[in-house]
Amino acid sequence: MATVTGSTIAVVANRPGVTVFYRVGDVIQIYRKIVDGQSSYDQEKSLSTHFLKGSDSNIAATRRSAGVDDRQTRVFYQGSDGFLRELTVSSDGHAKDQAISAVKDARTKTSLAAIVQNDLDRPSSQSTKMPDVLFYQGADNLIYFVKSDRPGSWSDPMPIADVAGEKGTTIQAFLGSAPNSDCMGIVYVSFLRPGSNYIYRYSATVDEICKSDSPFSAATPDLYFNGKSSKGRFAAICVPRIYCRCKKDFRFYSQFADAGGVISEGIGQDGIVATQSLNEGKFEQEARDYGELLLYCF
Repeated sequence: MATVTGSTIAVVANRPGVTVFYRVGDVIQIYRKIVDGQSSYDQEKSLSTHFLKGSDSNIAATRRSAGVDDRQTRVFYQGSDGFLRELTVSSDGHAKDQAISAVKDARTKTSLAAIVQNDLDRPSSQSTKMPDVLFYQGADNLIYFVKSDRPGSWSDPMPIADVAGEKGTTIQAFLGSAPNSDCMGIVYVSFLRPGSNYIYRYSATVDEICKSDSPFSAATPDLYFNGKSSKGRFAAICVPRIYCRCKKDFRFYSQFADAGGVISEGIGQDGIVATQSLNEGKFEQEARDYGELLLYCF
């Protein structure tokens, strides 16, 4: 079976290092990388279940523990039975597969995004642990989320907002920081609006996610492709200033399905959005200044 297309790659932190999960046919392969100055990755035991076979599913993953050798991870996918499912990987690498029965209306081949606060990112002032949050697109094209405090236990699905996403849109979620703060305490989720060249973003603090069933509100500014419409996949990450020593703390990458081009945008604490487009093998850069608007939400 050929490599499945779509959001088939998930990455979680080892501290220091990363673990990479990706679909190849009917299995999820796992590679671990420790920051040791070497270029090699260590291959772990692959994951395979009856419901992965023929599912053609996207995947997502979360890891709460910060230990380098701790393999505890939750991997999410859509099974061949149509249900969203979770593979709970224990510290010794063994996995348990179970359906997320609370979700009954996920779109077939929905993009999946998942987020949880790493133990090292949880500030001492935060009394409650952040639940794992899984995002998906419903059959009505709304973007939904469900919360889980432990494997096998999930909240009822709630829409992020009463706004549909582009059918089959990529969904991206990540933890970001507030103004003048290095605490990763804000969850951002992004998706493409129907027939639009805009990527819409919503945000909620970790405290709001812990306490509210409807925590998300629109985040500004929206990201957009000037004069172009992207139907391709996109990805978003946060690079905290404490690590990068720079003003920009948000990165956004997208591929144009119609032209095969690549565009990237970065939003800084200074309120400037810098855009780079890959054109004939070279990046062209422009900047859009949002002034105080961005400082308000970041």
